[in-house]
Amino acid sequence: MQFHPEFKSTPWDGHPLFNAFIAAGNIPRLEEKYQVYMATLFFLVTVPPAVGSLLSVIPTWRYALRDAEHRRVLDELNCRRHEGEERV
Repeated sequence: MQFHPEFKSTPWDGHPLFNAFIAAGNIPRLEEKYQVYMATLFFLVTVPPAVGSLLSVIPTWRYALRDAEHRRVLDELNCRRHEGEERV
């Protein structure tokens, strides 16, 4: 039978095997020579998706209905639905 220590650990209390593996690795974002790259990566990961999300809203502005127009459309649809039920 194979032992899986990852099933015995939690994100807050990792297994010593995994904690040692992570500790043996270097954290490049903390090193001075990687600061420029980390800032660029942060920009690429955060700003373009945020801009894209904002830009995706613009086409929907044209289709926004005022409350009175929305109510009129709903009333007309309900009338058509009830007319269709009466014919059946």
